[in-house]
Amino acid sequence: SRAALIDQLTSLPNRRLIEMRLAESLDQLKRYYLPFGIIFADVDYFKQINDTYGHAVGDEILRMVSQTLSANIRASDLVGRWGGEEFLLIIQQAAPHTLAKVAEKLRMLVENSGLHHGQDIIRTTMTMGAVVAREDEDFHALIERADALLYEGKTTGRNRVVLEA
Repeated sequence: SRAALIDQLTSLPNRRLIEMRLAESLDQLKRYYLPFGIIFADVDYFKQINDTYGHAVGDEILRMVSQTLSANIRASDLVGRWGGEEFLLIIQQAAPHTLAKVAEKLRMLVENSGLHHGQDIIRTTMTMGAVVAREDEDFHALIERADALLYEGKTTGRNRVVLEA
């Protein structure tokens, strides 16, 4: 059923649907040389938001981020909730410079959005790892490469996009 492929909180595609779409995209890359990339994105300091404001506000932040990401990608692209505070985007027709531009734009849009909470505006940022898919890999290997770059971004200051060297 459709419900099994949609994340309840954010209404985005869930991990299962993302994995299906990644497999399809890799298949099309091998068959028709249709390039694509992925962006692995993670909300910075999410645990602190939950600890400070509570899980309901944490959920609102995830919904806000979801809307920001999904409203600012092309119809051919996909954003889904990978789990927790992690999101995965599939960007079609993506050469490295295109991927860098898309990721940087999304990072800035998230940084510039805010959630009204009483007198406060709660702001958040995201760290992203972005890679162009290779023909010879499965989606596990692809995600692992993006995840390694995301981790590098987390350990070198957050709120940044890390691309493959």
